[in-house]
Amino acid sequence: MNAQSPHSPVMSDPSVDALRAAFRTADKPTRRKLVPLLPPAEIAFAGVRMFVDPRDNYTERRIWLDGQPPEMDSLMALVERIEGRRALVLDVGANCGAFTVPLALAAGDGSRVIAFEPNPVMIGRLGHNVALNGLGDVVRIEGCALGQAACEAMLNFKRGNYGQASLMPIRPRQRTGAHWCRCA
Repeated sequence: MNAQSPHSPVMSDPSVDALRAAFRTADKPTRRKLVPLLPPAEIAFAGVRMFVDPRDNYTERRIWLDGQPPEMDSLMALVERIEGRRALVLDVGANCGAFTVPLALAAGDGSRVIAFEPNPVMIGRLGHNVALNGLGDVVRIEGCALGQAACEAMLNFKRGNYGQASLMPIRPRQRTGAHWCRCA
C-alpha cells in the first residue's frame, strides 16, 4: 500500500451520487430521515477495498460519503510507520476494519494484526473486509472487549452507531440495545 496513493472515488451511480449530494447538503433532521435509505456499497481507497453499511455506523457512513475513513491523516501516518516492516499491530475497537485492513496491507512479511472488537455486528463486517482484502493469514479477530481484568460485561449500543458501543452506561434515550460480551 502506498501511503501517498490518492483514494479512489466512491462508486459512481447517478442515483447514489444524488443521494450523497442530498445527504451532504441536508440539515440534521433531514439527514436522520435519509440514513435508512443509504445503500451499502464497496468503496476503494489507497489500495484498500471496504464493504460499508452507512445506515448504522458513523465510520462506515463517512467512508460511504467521502470515499475514505474520517481519520485518514492519522491512518496514513500509521501506515507510513509500518509500511514494509514486520510489525505486530493491535487494533482495539476495530469496528469495520478501517484501520485493521490498511495496516495489515501495509505491514511487511511476517506481520500480524490482532483486531479486538466486541460487537457481533461489527465482527461480521470486520471479517468480511478482512476476507475481501485476502488478509485472513495476517489478521486475527478477537471477539472481545479489553479491560483491566478478565470479565463478562454488558456492551451498550448507541442509537444509530454500532461502531460507538461502550461498556460504560449510555443514556437510556440514546441506547438501542445491549449484548453480553467477554472482556480480556
